[in-house]
Amino acid sequence: MEDHGWVVALDTVLTDELILEGVARDIIRQVATCRKEADFKVDDRITLAFDAQGDAQSKVLEAARIHEEFIRAENLANEIVFAFEEKEFTKEVKIGGEAVRLSIGRV
Repeated sequence: MEDHGWVVALDTVLTDELILEGVARDIIRQVATCRKEADFKVDDRITLAFDAQGDAQSKVLEAARIHEEFIRAENLANEIVFAFEEKEFTKEVKIGGEAVRLSIGRV
């Protein structure tokens, strides 16, 4: 596209890296929703446990492992457990088309 002598080009290809970052951001959003539904305080530190039900090659688990520090920082999570553990609040959600059980508890 050209306008007033400027040319702009956009690369709209979604790489695996971009897809996994998007999944990580969706995890963050879902955890924030769970915090709100559980009536946690904004500054409560939490432990997050989750599992993606089904495929061992889960994009959700892959994204969570790659972006673990980012997810922990954004959700004030002291720990992420990559296996289901029942905490104070549990909810099944869809992330990237996958069924995921999230469970959060205050530290």
